Amino acid sequence: MLRRTWPTVKAALAIATLVIAALYSADRLERQERAVALAKRADPVVTGSIIPVVVQKTKH
Repeated sequence: MLRRTWPTVKAALAIATLVIAALYSADRLERQERAVALAKRADPVVTGSIIPVVVQKTKH
C-alpha cells in the first residue's frame, strides 16, 4: 500500500515545500519594502534624493 501512495506523498510534500518557500520569500520582500519606505520618510539623505537648486543669472 505504501509503495503505491509514496510517489503521491512525495509530490504533495514537494508542492507544499514550494508554496512555503514562496510565502516566506514574499514575506521577507514585504518587510524589506516596508523598511525602505520608512527610511525614505525618515531621512532624504538615505534615499539619495537631492533637491534641485535653481541658479538665477544676474545681469552684469
